[in-house]
Amino acid sequence: MSIIGDGIPFTKAEFSRRIALVKSEMERREIDTLLISEPSNICYLTGYEAWSFYVFQMLVLHRDLEEPVWIGRYMDAVSVGPLDSGDGVI
Repeated sequence: MSIIGDGIPFTKAEFSRRIALVKSEMERREIDTLLISEPSNICYLTGYEAWSFYVFQMLVLHRDLEEPVWIGRYMDAVSVGPLDSGDGVI
């Protein structure tokens, strides 16, 4: 499931830039997988924000995967949504 959904407040290029910065730091620190569970950090990296911040959710960022993986409740998956609406804004 892609983390990129509708209504994200920045472009796909900005999304890619943010992820690349974190992956660069992961490489510097020799971290293969980063688990992110703080909602504000998930929002900064991906633009994902939902009313489900009070339940467990996680973003998994792995150095070999192009996009992060979101882990959360099935009912919140609608907030993750499909990739790109075609206008370059994700």
